[in-house]
This record gives sequence, structure tokens and C-alpha cells, in this order.
Amino acid sequence: MALYRRRKSDLLEVALFVMEELERHGQLHGYRTMHLKCIQKGLQVTQETVRILLQLLDPEGVAYGRSKRLRRRLYRNPGPSYMWHIDSYDKLKPYGICINAAIDGFSRNIIWIKAYRTNSNPRIIAGYFMEEVAKLGGCPARVRYDMGTENVYVEQMQRFLRLLERRSTVYLSPFSFCNMCAVTGNSVNLIFQNELNEVADLWNMHHIRRCRNAIAPNGRPRLMYDLPNQFGGTDHLQNVSRQQVRLCKDECTFRGRLPCDETVFEIACTIMAEHNISPPKDTKEAEEIYKILRRYIRLRL
Repeated sequence: MALYRRRKSDLLEVALFVMEELERHGQLHGYRTMHLKCIQKGLQVTQETVRILLQLLDPEGVAYGRSKRLRRRLYRNPGPSYMWHIDSYDKLKPYGICINAAIDGFSRNIIWIKAYRTNSNPRIIAGYFMEEVAKLGGCPARVRYDMGTENVYVEQMQRFLRLLERRSTVYLSPFSFCNMCAVTGNSVNLIFQNELNEVADLWNMHHIRRCRNAIAPNGRPRLMYDLPNQFGGTDHLQNVSRQQVRLCKDECTFRGRLPCDETVFEIACTIMAEHNISPPKDTKEAEEIYKILRRYIRLRL
């Protein structure tokens, strides 16, 4: 039958394959899994050979495996604007306050944090993104976000700005009247936005302490973002043309004057005018005016 044993693969070829895997998520595998990957690659090698190669090529990883301890994932970011992380905060949605924010992965500098009546409209989120791109004169190298539909416009605009085919984006009642949270004009929304701006300014200027297990730099986010060379980083902001920005902005929706339903807004303004109620100056006044408007609207319904 002309049967014969298959010859073992060249040891150098096997070692090169193992080294390539160790540069990726293969560093998390034991020698049995690595041996299976070698077989799937078409390499003829024994488990013992793979085990010895791993001891030679990745002694630290082998030591981790023997210690039976979970190996933490490491977040690596070479500099500001290499990756922006975008996410929304929905806990205040029942009250008509929808927050969306972006943070720079290297410096942890808050790029934007916005409060509006929705954070589900992809054109609105794209508007936040393009406002910052226009202000900075460039876009990040990559953008990371969840797979929600509110981020589809940001994905397409990031690809257009980078002019890349490959991916440069990486992928969570009695208060029914609260949706009119800004019934006093834009005042209540401005109150929340002003407080968010204060939080962002405070965060960007506070000092991030050194973390024992982290490889990210420590310092003040704003300084790390503006002066990356002082913290071992490189600015990765990608230049974009004015024409690109203009074309993208044409597809965006920006926050309007009315932060709530237009009908509710008009009713609330009428009630305030009839009773000489001034716009609130802080959250306490906003709460009192809300109670008054809620009572009047319920009587009219």
C-alpha cells in the first residue's frame, strides 16, 4: 500500500510560527492548544517539542501558566488621538437627559460630553464627532464604540476621513412628563450641560496616579493630550481637509434650540408667560418649575 510516516516539519519553521502566535492572542494559550494550532497549520510536530519551544520563546508566559493565575489583558495606546472611545449614558433617559461622551485612550482626556434629548440618533452622535474634528483640524486614527445603531454614521465618516478600505473603527410613569425637561426654554439643558462641562474640566486637570498593573502614562489628562512627547507618546491626529469636514457635516444633525417635543415646549412657555415664571438658574429652581408645569399640564389633559 506504500504507507509511510509523514516527516516532521522543520524545527525553524515551527519556531517561527509559534513566535508569530505569541505576538497575538496565542500568548494566552498553553502548549496543548498551541500544538493543536500547529497541526491545523499543517505542521507535523509533537506536543513535547511545542512545550520546549514555548519554554524557550516565552518563559514569562509559561511561568504565568504554572502559577494558575489569570493573566490580565493589557491596554496599549501609543499616543493621543490614536483611539477615541465613544459611549452613551442612559440612566437619565427616563428624565429626558441623554448623555454621550468620548474620551482619548492614551491621555484619558474627555474629548466631549454632551447632554441632549436623545443619544440614539446617529446623525446627532456624528454631529458631536464632527464638531471636534473641525475644532482640532483632524480625526483620530481609530474610533472604538459598541455596536449600537447610533454609531453607524460615525463609522462611515471615520472611514471617509481616513480614506481607508480597512477598518479604522473598532467595536451596550409619574416621570412621563420629564421628557419636557427643558420646558423652560433651553435653561434646564444648559444647567446640565454646564455641570457636565465643569466635570470634564475638573477631570481633565486632575492628576491620574501611577497604577502598578497599568502601562498607560500617569499625569494630568489635558497635559498628556497636549504634550504627549513629555509622557512617552506621539500625537496620532490625522489631518483632514475642509472639504471632507464640510461633506460630513452636511450629513449630521446638530443640537437644536428645542431640547424637547415642540408641542410640549410651546405649552410650557405659554404657562410660564401667563404666570410670570422666569427660567431657572440652578437645578433646585428647575425642579420647582417642573412641579408647577407638571401640575398645570395634568389639569389641562
